[in-house]
Amino acid sequence: GRLLFAAGDHGFPTMTRSALKPFQAMPFVAADGIRRFAFSTAQAALLCASHSGEPRHVAAAADMLAKAGNTVDDLQCGSHVPGYYEQRGEVPPPPPYSPLANNCSGKHSGMLAYCVQCGLPKESYLGLDHPLQQSIRRAVAHFTSTPESELVAGVDGCSAPNYAVPLDRLALGFARLA
Repeated sequence: GRLLFAAGDHGFPTMTRSALKPFQAMPFVAADGIRRFAFSTAQAALLCASHSGEPRHVAAAADMLAKAGNTVDDLQCGSHVPGYYEQRGEVPPPPPYSPLANNCSGKHSGMLAYCVQCGLPKESYLGLDHPLQQSIRRAVAHFTSTPESELVAGVDGCSAPNYAVPLDRLALGFARLA
């Protein structure tokens, strides 16, 4: 819990964006959701990371949804061009693109599974006042030792609530995860 090295203003609140995904997965993981829905190790990783929309990512997210009794229509992450086309230097096909190819579909699949597991409404799972998002906020506060009242709320590109936390607190959170 001690800061060993820093550069710049390590206490500056910074929007965490996708770096928050492991903490957003914690309520589901802590509630034994991975075991309950028989998510594979790769699917557990997809809860905590962005992906490039490759067919294997799309298939894993679709399977996560199915295992929890959800469908692609339940996803509220939106859609975009799968990132792997650009990485390969290829021209993507014309839209529409599936929300399963969204780089955050694994995180959203986990959020929906948590709703099923806890008997929570799925339609409003991205609302700041939804019990899932309140659990995520508590997890972020716990792991980063940041009082909930000091978490600065925002919305990420996938429509999920996200938080700005001081960089040294984010580093502490990752040290605790490790």
